[in-house]
Amino acid sequence: RGVAMWRDFAARADGSLSIVDALGTTGPRKGIAGGFVPAHPTDRLYYFDGDFQRLSAVMAAFQLKNLVDTVLYNDGAIFVVHHVITVATAVLALHPFAHFHGTFFFGVSETSTTILAVLANFSSDHGVPRLEAEYVRCRLAIGGLFALSFFVVRGFLWPVGAYFFIVDCLAVLAADEAHDRAVVWGFVAMLLTLSAMQVLWLGEIILTIYREVLQPLVAPHPKTS
Repeated sequence: RGVAMWRDFAARADGSLSIVDALGTTGPRKGIAGGFVPAHPTDRLYYFDGDFQRLSAVMAAFQLKNLVDTVLYNDGAIFVVHHVITVATAVLALHPFAHFHGTFFFGVSETSTTILAVLANFSSDHGVPRLEAEYVRCRLAIGGLFALSFFVVRGFLWPVGAYFFIVDCLAVLAADEAHDRAVVWGFVAMLLTLSAMQVLWLGEIILTIYREVLQPLVAPHPKTS
């Protein structure tokens, strides 16, 4: 789906056309190229996708389960906030709302989460302790793959997706075409909150890489007699 979207952008862009123009924030309501990308902000925000509708329902249930686990295992307030926001977003998206943009946030961005779930098995606290002890290189490889996916998907692509979503929300609000102004503003606020969390977790990943990979390389080795 992402490939099809960017292919539509490329079919319309000619080097002098900005990505905002390619998205069609102005002009008649007609699709771009093959018609995959709705050409108007209202159409993009209220576009219905059956697959995403089912994904939203699954995400709401999944994050409710995560919320229960977070409270039971005392994972911290930031995860409680994350799960509550995600549940609210998933439920309110059933209107339908934000299906086009949500394909990235509930779909593509979960790539890094999938790798993290595999990495969690190597945790000495919540995984299988012997995996961490006996498969050190495998753990480091999966950890590196997770870090790379997080940098690409949530460090680079996430801000781009967030920018275009907020631009569309502001355009719909300005045109007084929102189904509920409080919900649209709420989505903007929730996305900004989740984005701040991505920055925090990105910092934690960088510190972990330094502590587990870079610091042992630069630390002085003890002299042997």
